Amino acid sequence: MEVSTDAEKLNRFYDEHIAFLRPLMKSGKVVAGGPTTDGRGVMLFTTTDWAEVEGILKKEPFTREGLAKLASHTVWNACEAAK
Repeated sequence: MEVSTDAEKLNRFYDEHIAFLRPLMKSGKVVAGGPTTDGRGVMLFTTTDWAEVEGILKKEPFTREGLAKLASHTVWNACEAAK
């Protein structure tokens, strides 16, 4: 994701952004997310259903307010430990 450099506007929606992500992380839909050192952001979802991800991102405060926009998406087939 590309993230805005408008610190004032980011700060205005930060609490709402965290409140939106917290239940998604607790439910396991989002594994991790956050800013990167190059001014972008990453969000790791557990679903490969792109329509579901798009629906979440449309409601997410930073993307909804135009503070972050999708730059690319990749489906990752992660290795898992044998059960």
